[in-house]
Amino acid sequence: MLIIRLFIIIFTALVFISCQPNQTTEVEQGVVVVEKAELRNSTGLVSATIKEVKRGELVDILERRTANNQDFVHIRIGKDNPVEGWLESHQIIKKDLVDDCEKLATEWQDIPTQAVGKTKDKLKLRLTPGRDTEVATVLAAGTKLEIVGRTRVERKDENDQEKKYDSWYKVRLTDNPVIKAGWVYAESIEITPPDLILALPGAGRRFVAWHSFGEFTDPELNVTQNNYIILDKYAYSKESQIDFDRIYVVAWDLETHGYKSILIQSQVDGLYPLKVESQSDGYLFTVNLLDKQSKPVAIRYKITGDATTNTWKAAKEAEAKPITKPVVKPKK
Repeated sequence: MLIIRLFIIIFTALVFISCQPNQTTEVEQGVVVVEKAELRNSTGLVSATIKEVKRGELVDILERRTANNQDFVHIRIGKDNPVEGWLESHQIIKKDLVDDCEKLATEWQDIPTQAVGKTKDKLKLRLTPGRDTEVATVLAAGTKLEIVGRTRVERKDENDQEKKYDSWYKVRLTDNPVIKAGWVYAESIEITPPDLILALPGAGRRFVAWHSFGEFTDPELNVTQNNYIILDKYAYSKESQIDFDRIYVVAWDLETHGYKSILIQSQVDGLYPLKVESQSDGYLFTVNLLDKQSKPVAIRYKITGDATTNTWKAAKEAEAKPITKPVVKPKK
């Protein structure tokens, strides 16, 4: 009798379980972020390659595991004939993070590139500026970036009574079709201006932004070059709230075969972005300078000249004066 009762209990339990509605576990989606990767059959030191996956492919993330001091993800790829295997975790990024980076790229698409640079070493790309914010992915050393803005974030340190701040760049990734934008720690970026103007700011100064204008050809040197609008800053400046402290515009002199300045405005407190417009009679560029009340004011500069001889001049555009009606005195 005891055996019969036990059988009935087990049978009833199995019937109850089988009658329950199917429970589906939501599978996290990921995207391959490396150019190519080998999908392997295990996390072991000796494993076989199942297939090659490529950047941008969408996968299902089934499991995460650490083995041999390395983080791995178990993934499934393909719908009609799905294949499962293992990839190193840095080769995959969650699709939600890819979408968030895409939103940033869309939000910043109309901001002109201020400068270009590259990562000095491996560097975390974050969704928002700050040391404790969410990491989208880790960029390899030498990753090329377009800098489109900068901000300061207070560095949280309970042991330090004095407030300290970090600078963060908002960047676009020029060579990555999957991860397109994010925030990086500014001190970990090497700014890489064109070689021809690399030494122009002089010792003790660093590039903040630049923009070319007026392409020309030097017939004696048989080279085609550009003139440049340069924003730079004293390298040891303690004014961390501003982005630049000098405006420096240079044009190539066809007689001396070198750059000469056509505008220098020093001791300014400037903020990103630099905007340049081409016009029928030259160029117009706009920068944001802080006024006496530390409020940013858009200031415009006009560049005019002769493109054939590459002779240019630049000056601040005159501010429009308010129109006042003449005072008419009443007749006596």
